[in-house]
Amino acid sequence: MRVVPDTDSDGRTTALRLARDLCGTRATVHCVGFVRNNVSPVEVDYPWPTPEANFTVWASDEQITREGSWVTAFTEESPLSDRHWFPLLAALTGQRALQYTVEA
Repeated sequence: MRVVPDTDSDGRTTALRLARDLCGTRATVHCVGFVRNNVSPVEVDYPWPTPEANFTVWASDEQITREGSWVTAFTEESPLSDRHWFPLLAALTGQRALQYTVEA
């Protein structure tokens, strides 16, 4: 994960740098989708802009070449499954099982 500077309007440049850091200099990225979070009421420890946090989710098809502790992202048991953008992964895997509805 990286913080996207204001000069990177859609996050593509930051996502590409991250992909190349993890996968090598030939890595490319593609847009998976877009997330709009409406947060109300705001909790004191909520770390993102409010009342709306809009962002783009990027992916790379390259294999990670850096050592580290990596988690699976393509199952409902994934530690990432509570993230707002998790349903977008269904587009990468074609698995309808990853689709879910967030209660308001």
